[in-house]
Amino acid sequence: MGSHLIFHPDLNAQTGDQSPEPGHVRDLTPAITVTIRGDEAHHAIRVKRLVTGDPISLCDGAGLIAQGNVGDTRKNKRTDEWELDVALTSVACAKPTTPRICVHAPAPKGDALESMIDGLSQVGAAAWIPFDCERAIVDPREGKLRRLKRTAEESLKQCGRTHLIGIGESMNAETLLSSGARVIVADKSGAPYRATGEDSLALVIGPEGGLSPNELETFRTRGAIIADFGVHVMRIEVAAVAACAILIHAERTRR
Repeated sequence: MGSHLIFHPDLNAQTGDQSPEPGHVRDLTPAITVTIRGDEAHHAIRVKRLVTGDPISLCDGAGLIAQGNVGDTRKNKRTDEWELDVALTSVACAKPTTPRICVHAPAPKGDALESMIDGLSQVGAAAWIPFDCERAIVDPREGKLRRLKRTAEESLKQCGRTHLIGIGESMNAETLLSSGARVIVADKSGAPYRATGEDSLALVIGPEGGLSPNELETFRTRGAIIADFGVHVMRIEVAAVAACAILIHAERTRR
């Protein structure tokens, strides 16, 4: 059985690894016992049926991963919530996925935004930044953006990534172009994407109806790469995930 993964944002404080270097590995002798409560403990005990001695991993979403084994499991009679003790035996710091891809895309309607974040997380995007453009029709509220954090946490556990996908603040074309980022714009007018060899890229996905002619021309004249990522016209949430996956695969294959 593979090790069950729990998202635990306080892991660095509890293991004493505040600023570890990527590649850092440390044995914990004696083992450090951490208690997991609430939904994470309930899922591990009642859904995954973990018992004493089973392997388990904790991840803080910033690259820190601890390995250990299940200790005592119980239901707290006072709080009525499940509790799970974990004896941590080692801690390591993983390197972020390369290349680092920030996806700049308008927010699609309804639940499609959460689906897009989940998909981007799975294929390895470093962050999603809402793209403020002429034809964007959805401005995600603060409450919806907060819910996306939960989506990011669940996706991290499902796909086994070590760093949470970031949720950034809205940017427009001018701000992005002035940031110094290497910009890739997904548009049917471009040639099929070819790897650049860059370690960090900004991928722009247009809204429903695409970027306006003025926006596209601005990107083109300011040095952005215009690239085609598919046979058909895709919805925002599909285009963002598909283009990001193609881009990452092309860049990693070149290395």
